[in-house]
Amino acid sequence: MSDFLFSFAPREQGSLARTLCSIYQQDPPATEEFHGSWGSLAVSRNHYRGFAPLVTERHIFIVIGGPVLTFAHNRFLVGDDPTAGSWHLYRRWQAGAIRWDEDVSGPFAVLVLDKATGMLEVVSDLMNFIPLFEAECDGRMIVGSHVDTVAQAVGCQDQLDAVSVADFMLNGYVTYPYTFYQTVRQLQPASVHRRSSMFPAAGVDTFYWTPEERTEYAGVEHAASELVTALRTYVQAVTEGMPKVGVFLSGGEDSRMVLSLLPSHCERDAFVFLDGMNREGRVARRVAARLGARFRYHGRSPTHYLEVLPACADLVGSGAEFAHAHTFGYHRTAGLTRYDAVFGGFCSDALLKGARIRKMKLPHSLRFLPQVKDRSFSHTGACEQEFVRPAIRTALEQRRAAHQEWISRFRPQSAEEWFELWPITMNFNSPNISANRRLFRSYEPFMSNRVVKLAASVPQEWKLNRRLFQRAARAVLTRTRHTFHADGWLPTYPWYVNTLLQGSILASRLLRRQVGLIRGNQGPWHDLEALLKSSLWHELTTRYADESGVLGKISALEPGALLNDDRLSLNQKLNLLQILYGQGRWDAPDGGPVELSSVGRVP
Repeated sequence: MSDFLFSFAPREQGSLARTLCSIYQQDPPATEEFHGSWGSLAVSRNHYRGFAPLVTERHIFIVIGGPVLTFAHNRFLVGDDPTAGSWHLYRRWQAGAIRWDEDVSGPFAVLVLDKATGMLEVVSDLMNFIPLFEAECDGRMIVGSHVDTVAQAVGCQDQLDAVSVADFMLNGYVTYPYTFYQTVRQLQPASVHRRSSMFPAAGVDTFYWTPEERTEYAGVEHAASELVTALRTYVQAVTEGMPKVGVFLSGGEDSRMVLSLLPSHCERDAFVFLDGMNREGRVARRVAARLGARFRYHGRSPTHYLEVLPACADLVGSGAEFAHAHTFGYHRTAGLTRYDAVFGGFCSDALLKGARIRKMKLPHSLRFLPQVKDRSFSHTGACEQEFVRPAIRTALEQRRAAHQEWISRFRPQSAEEWFELWPITMNFNSPNISANRRLFRSYEPFMSNRVVKLAASVPQEWKLNRRLFQRAARAVLTRTRHTFHADGWLPTYPWYVNTLLQGSILASRLLRRQVGLIRGNQGPWHDLEALLKSSLWHELTTRYADESGVLGKISALEPGALLNDDRLSLNQKLNLLQILYGQGRWDAPDGGPVELSSVGRVP
């Protein structure tokens, strides 16, 4: 399924379904509802084949997302049996043989309801790729997979947490386990959560895995070999029997690695979404040609990300940056929904290349120099924005200190890295996962369970300067070893070679830009500076500036003044605009009728 919403208190027929469908501004999926003495459950239709709900004499068994099974074949992903994958998991769970960290790979959540006892069991994935939330208000307990729907179902959508709102504005995420809402909390990752209808507040949460800090490989070559094997195994498991797949391609190395691993029996369509056919697109086109994939270029409006703000903010939920829903709109115009699988290269940087390791700061023009870890950095430093009220700054600092202390218990030498990794919702890029899985059949090899475990079991020194990844790339990128990365280096070569190559190329590009030979946005994402100078930005800031609400508790400045305050970065201003949009969201009228594919009382 795409999303679920469960209430221990029976609800009016159709109410939970309407709440779930509020995620979508257009074309909400069909939704099933189940009702009984144990409560009410709504589940929206899943894009992934084989994981439809199971209703047995004793249980209701729900799978969210499109996990890859490692204990059975995955041919049901292209089959016509709507519950084949669900049955595989249910039988293994019922036999008491399930190993959630080994048997199920990638983003998933599982809900099991015992209709006889009212016991609810909810399982989160290794990293909270699919985050789960719960809330209790006036004795009403709700569990769900979208933060806003949980808040709405429990009736606390107007009870915003000012500290979390400030956290999101400044950092792009909300410190775990808090959310935008005072009564809603994110459930812990890699855990089995048990809740009872008789004693809903006396829940039990049990970790089945933690990313403990230990090295499990003889050397970096050994780890690189295991990484290639893990990626290849995941890709093969997904594509068995698939005649055609899609893949997101860029001028980088992660998507190139994934495309290189896709089997030859699959037709491969390589998609790139850009402001214009720039350097990034030209590199991607060369890579697609050399790897035998069809190149599918789609242009992007210069103000695309502002145009999709309302729809994407609703889709990913409050406290998650909407602008990482990069594929929104293209799921229709590019036909992504027609593919059995669309592959991406997400999380490679964060998990394998030390993107979340804080490094000694260098000017952007010197980014080709070797990476050196900044050992003095801490996430627990005081909020430096003096326009934020002192009480909010103090509370936010305490929350971040508590999270870092928790991570330090099992990652004492790398807490500053895993602070933004576990759960993955602490990574501001993670809404990419939430958006894609709700729009089409998305698969991310770098989020497989073996890759996640490997990332937790290698030293930071192997991640810095791409030491680990470069050795894996050397084994896979044989056909494109001499195709430069869009940033001016060769993925299969070590850092000390690329330092010279990239330095000279960047110097040449800088000179050509100064004399006017290079113009415009040459990168894969939006030009944020140009976006915030557009007439649409002015129109939106004028429209939403009156939605002050909780912001009065955060700062003495009015929203309009904050939006024009140079002390906020460009990204922080975009986050603030999203907050302002969300403030007025609940006043909007209901969206139209909800398609209920199955509504009734389950015995």
